[in-house]
Amino acid sequence: MPRHRSTKAGSGGRARHAEALAKAGRLQRIRSSQAFRSANARLGRCIIRVFAARLLNFSTVSAYPLALNIISDCWILFAVIWLIAAFWTKRSVYKESKWQRLGYVIPILVGGYLVFKGQRLSDPLNLRVIPHVHAIAWTGVVLCIAGLAFCIWARFTLGRNWSGVVTFKDGHELITRGPYALVRHPIYTGLLTMFVATVIVLGHVAGIIAMPLVFVSVWIKLRHEEKLMLQKFPDQYAAYQQRVKCLIPFIL
Repeated sequence: MPRHRSTKAGSGGRARHAEALAKAGRLQRIRSSQAFRSANARLGRCIIRVFAARLLNFSTVSAYPLALNIISDCWILFAVIWLIAAFWTKRSVYKESKWQRLGYVIPILVGGYLVFKGQRLSDPLNLRVIPHVHAIAWTGVVLCIAGLAFCIWARFTLGRNWSGVVTFKDGHELITRGPYALVRHPIYTGLLTMFVATVIVLGHVAGIIAMPLVFVSVWIKLRHEEKLMLQKFPDQYAAYQQRVKCLIPFIL
C-alpha cells in the first residue's frame, strides 16, 4: 500500500509539473505577442511622423527632390520593419538549399543595383527616358506608399509564419485572410509596386532594364514556395490557387 501511494503521488507530481510547463509556455507566447504588437505600434507612429515631416516640407521643396526623399524613406522603413519583425518567427523545420536560393537572389540583386545605382552608370544606362514632371513624380510616390502599406499589412497578417527564404515552419499555418484573400503573394505584389514606383520617379534606362530581372526573381521564388505549400497543404492550397490569383487581383 505505501508503494502504491508513492507511485500515485509521483504521477500526480509529474502531471502538475507538465501543467506548470504548459502554463509557462502560454504566458511566454502571450508576452511575445504583446511585445510584437507594441513594436508594431511604435513602428506605425514612426511611419506617420516621417511622412508627416516630409509632407510639411512640400511648400519649400520642389516636387521631384521631395518625391525622391519620400521613396527613399519608404525603402528605409521597409528594411527596418523587416529586420525587426524577423525576430518574431517560428522555428524552421525545412529550408531550401543555397543553390535554390541563388536562383532568385542573383536576379534581384542585379536588378536592385540597376535601379538604385543607374544614375551613376555610364551611357546609355543612365539616360533618362521618363521625364521629371510633377504628375509623374507624385504618381510614383502614391504607388510606393501604397506598395509599402500592402507589404506591411501582409507581413503582419502572416505573423510568425514569415521567412525571408523558402522554408516551412514548425506549426506552419496556411494564411488566407486579409491581403491573402486578394492575392496569394501580397508581399511580392507590394514589393513589385515599390520597384515600379521607384523606376517611374528615377526614370533612367537601367531601372527599366531592371524590372524584368526583379519580376523573374520574384516569380522563381514564389514558384518554389507554391510547390512547398502544395506538398504540405495539398487539398487546401490547390483550392486556394483556384480561388485567388497570384500577384494581381483577378488578373495574374
